[in-house]
Amino acid sequence: MKTRHLLITALMVLLGSAAKAQTDQADCRVDTVYSYNFITGTSVKEKTGRTIYAYDANNNKTQYLYQTWDGGSNSWKNNYKYDWTYDANNNKTQQLYQTWDGGSNSWKNNEKTDWTYDVNNNQTQQLYQTWDGGSNSWKNNYKYDWTYDANNNKTQQLYQTWDGVSNSWKNSSKSDWTYDANNNKTQQLSQTWNGGSNSWKNSSKYDWTYDANNNKTQQLYQTWDGGSNSWKNSSKLDWTYNANNNQTQYLYQYWDGVSNSWKNSQKIDWTYDANNNQAQQLYQTWDGGSNSWKNSQKIDWTYDANNNKTHQLYQTWDGVGNSWKKSSKFDWTYDANGCLFSEDYYTLWNESGNYYDTHTRDEYFSTFTGSTGIAELSMGGISIYPNPATTQLTIATETEWNNATATIMNMFGTVVLQEKMNPSQTIINTANLSTGVYFLQINTDGKRVVRKFLKN
Repeated sequence: MKTRHLLITALMVLLGSAAKAQTDQADCRVDTVYSYNFITGTSVKEKTGRTIYAYDANNNKTQYLYQTWDGGSNSWKNNYKYDWTYDANNNKTQQLYQTWDGGSNSWKNNEKTDWTYDVNNNQTQQLYQTWDGGSNSWKNNYKYDWTYDANNNKTQQLYQTWDGVSNSWKNSSKSDWTYDANNNKTQQLSQTWNGGSNSWKNSSKYDWTYDANNNKTQQLYQTWDGGSNSWKNSSKLDWTYNANNNQTQYLYQYWDGVSNSWKNSQKIDWTYDANNNQAQQLYQTWDGGSNSWKNSQKIDWTYDANNNKTHQLYQTWDGVGNSWKKSSKFDWTYDANGCLFSEDYYTLWNESGNYYDTHTRDEYFSTFTGSTGIAELSMGGISIYPNPATTQLTIATETEWNNATATIMNMFGTVVLQEKMNPSQTIINTANLSTGVYFLQINTDGKRVVRKFLKN
């Protein structure tokens, strides 16, 4: 029953959380995200935090810096950060997590993870360590080791923990996977280490089956019964798909040992629009008394003409009123390049006030790295400042450009200002621009570069 409870909890989280934008955002490199809270029932927003990202020359993310807003000093305060390093194949090799110590005004080590890879760039080990302030050194905590078959399918995961007394790694658990001829995972066998007998003991296993299109159709979960030395049914999931291989139903059943039969528990049904965008997710639970499915929760999504997800409405079923009740919602907007600009999250619907009690927003400032069909200028040697701008924006270049123009557009692509650039430095008057997000587009000799900036 514990497994069943955990699955129900996982489904609740799935239904209550937001999926990000539908459009592939790979061409949108997020540089900074500003977070806000809104005063209840108003459109007044207050800064709470911001996240600043850094990248290497290969566009690998090298740092995630989170800062909080201090209203007293009207300034940003460091909170925590992650730093990543990569090998020559762009594999992530280390993640360092540090927190800010306001007393010493310095970063303090907290934890780090190191990864190693084989010649096929398969991850073979993950080592997790924590910082010991007393000895000023890293201490082993746990590690994973992975092995692979000739098709680069992961076949084993070994999990070990560090024993500080014997200064050695101790076995804890392992999982072994098998695959079919199409490299679909067909079984996962999990075992735990028994220190008394110095041997691996069966714990649980999953078995999966697939249709002719390699869609997963069933997952059978069983646990090991040491008394009878046999596998016992616990739960199973069944999936169905439409002609476009979109998942249309998810049925969860648990095994009833008394009647030796499968019993309905929960199911999810999905519908799609003409563009195969997920339009609705309906979650229902089984009522044994009436032998029928009962509404529980549902999510509805809408999209723009570019198939970007623009709205998510989450509702719960009111059994007394036999109606759907608002619970939370997300709204997304995008800039002229299709990059995510804002994500608004609303929770705690207030029926009497006809508004959500909690409203937060994240605003994304990204660099568009995709192709537009026009030759792109390199950003090397180009700088714009200050960003955010107030009364003016300076464009500085290391080399002189002739016949270059600077165009400023709002987030909907409307040109609001355009002027000819000077050869090496141009100052643009932004005093008359409204507060908001803008794009600076520089064109010269049939090439262009686009940068985003904020006007305060």
